[in-house]
Amino acid sequence: MQTGDFIFSAIGREDNAISAVTEGFHGARLNHMGVIEVAPRGVFVLESLLSGSPSASPLSTSSPAAPSTRPGNRG
Repeated sequence: MQTGDFIFSAIGREDNAISAVTEGFHGARLNHMGVIEVAPRGVFVLESLLSGSPSASPLSTSSPAAPSTRPGNRG
């Protein structure tokens, strides 16, 4: 993972307007995305929360992540 990579996930109910029209890796239902920031203190996901406030959430690097959407990356 590199700073600037996109990461996608499903949060909340999987049957909503966004996931109904968005298909992820291997058909995954997606409705949320963030941007990776690799910093000296760890790996974080920069994202906007439902409240509209930006957030920098720590990412567990032991968890599998969806492939990057960086051009040329095939996963």
